[in-house]
Amino acid sequence: MRTPLRLVPLLAGLALVFSGCEHSDTSTGLVSKRQPGEPIEGLNKDDRAPDIEGEDGDGRPLKLSDYRGKVVLLDFWGDWCPHCRAMISHERKLVKRLEGKPFVLLGVNSDVKRDDFRKVQIDKHISWRSWWDGRDGPIADQYNVRGWPMLYLLDERGVIRWISKGRPKESALDKAIDELLKELEEPGRERVGQAPRTHPFGQT
Repeated sequence: MRTPLRLVPLLAGLALVFSGCEHSDTSTGLVSKRQPGEPIEGLNKDDRAPDIEGEDGDGRPLKLSDYRGKVVLLDFWGDWCPHCRAMISHERKLVKRLEGKPFVLLGVNSDVKRDDFRKVQIDKHISWRSWWDGRDGPIADQYNVRGWPMLYLLDERGVIRWISKGRPKESALDKAIDELLKELEEPGRERVGQAPRTHPFGQT
């Protein structure tokens, strides 16, 4: 059966909006084993994640390497992506559960307009900070992001230990984070870096 001509522009628009928004869990499974020595910079497991330096939604400076010493969940997301939106509720719970732990959630937002991004932060009670990158912006390009959401989990050295392309299972995400926190809290583990002060929204 042919699609009515009047629906063609609508369907094409929806395809454009949702292109790159992935539902499937294509995470890399278990957290990688901690490797000795100095890691190289890259985007694979056991590489040191490239530094990110820019501005958050309020125009304030934000730098990834300032969070050395903490487990960092780096989330490439956008309100235009339904699977990104579906993650926000669990991310709120995650931030609340790990309050006081050496953990931080940082986002890279891909909404077209900064004002739209700021409105989403307020309306959906998003307390964690995000760089505003715009659609297909320089940070997404730096990290070779072609589908959203895209998540990198970094250890306290800034080394990538777990990756998810698409929306991960909540249990898998929680397990990966908890494993790195447990590793960081092992007796004798040397802490790296100095964490920034608390952000006005509540999370550093």
